[in-house]
Amino acid sequence: PLFMEHADTEQLPYNLSAFHQGDLVEITLKMHGTSQRTGYLPVLSGYKKSFMDKLLRRPGKPIYDWGYVTGTRRVVLDTFDEGKLHKGETVYYEVVGFTDDGTPIMASCDNKKVGDKEFVKQYGKQTVFSYGCSPDGVDAPKSALYVYRMTMTNEDGDVVEYPPFFMRYRCEQMGVNCVPLLWSGFVPESDSPGEWVKTVAECYYDGADPIGKSHVREGVVCRIVNRPKFTAYKHKNFAFKVLEGIIKEVASAPDMEESQEVADAA
Repeated sequence: PLFMEHADTEQLPYNLSAFHQGDLVEITLKMHGTSQRTGYLPVLSGYKKSFMDKLLRRPGKPIYDWGYVTGTRRVVLDTFDEGKLHKGETVYYEVVGFTDDGTPIMASCDNKKVGDKEFVKQYGKQTVFSYGCSPDGVDAPKSALYVYRMTMTNEDGDVVEYPPFFMRYRCEQMGVNCVPLLWSGFVPESDSPGEWVKTVAECYYDGADPIGKSHVREGVVCRIVNRPKFTAYKHKNFAFKVLEGIIKEVASAPDMEESQEVADAA
């Protein structure tokens, strides 16, 4: 019950009013993978009753056991033990690359359907969202994870967001990747702070992916750091939107994350 879902990230162009002068904003790479979460959280295992509890028929003091739980953005999967998180921590991350059998985690696309010769010249005949991973696992790992959010949850269910700098510190301690930071700064005085942020974001949201450099990047995520709750907005570039539309048109099945959600609902 304390395993909190990560809410859908809304689009930046439709939420420009969320930004204000003086906000601390971080722009990070948006990665095309399957969203997952892992937490080391308290699980209620029973109650310890004192003599007075029994006499007054009170439930007693709750007893918690701590354990790991993992899932996609919405679906809880089998528990596994990582041994790296502190009690109460939940980490949210993208898994990118390939599955164990070498299948791309996210669907690939014929770049000729984009209708842009320069695009094909730059990225080749096919877009495979590899992020530097290898389908055979020989020259590089088959898959990789990139953390974009961490929280601390107490036994009462209160959730505290880790600021990005501390999230990166914890990831360094655990030996895991964070989504690449592209820009960080304060919003200056402006007639339209949101438009100013959008302009900065568009300096980073297009071009080759900085990790694998073999495919176009999806876009960026603009996070307002100085908010008590996770507040962030995505901004995808035009080329990726075209690819995304083509992939959805030709795909014969939903992506991995959607498949798991459908299976769970059934």
